[in-house]
Amino acid sequence: MSGRRGEIDPKDPFPKYHGQGGRHGAINDPNFLALISDQALRRIVITGRPDLGMPNYAGTKGRPENFQPLTAENVADVVALLASWRTESINSKRN
Repeated sequence: MSGRRGEIDPKDPFPKYHGQGGRHGAINDPNFLALISDQALRRIVITGRPDLGMPNYAGTKGRPENFQPLTAENVADVVALLASWRTESINSKRN
């Protein structure tokens, strides 16, 4: 995670799993983001989606040896980032 809310450090693996062509599908899909609340996004980040192979925030299976679980601030950063993508999508449709 970066030092600013809603931004991800370029070294973070998040885009590898959730970006375009990512392992778990593109989470920046505007239709998905339009239908899901910030609270639901937060729950998914914390609990994971085992049905899709997404571990919970502290799950170590398949993670590097130096893996550190997400902090509350990290979770808030991810949710803020996803919410910003929702806002960007809504604004681009208005223009």
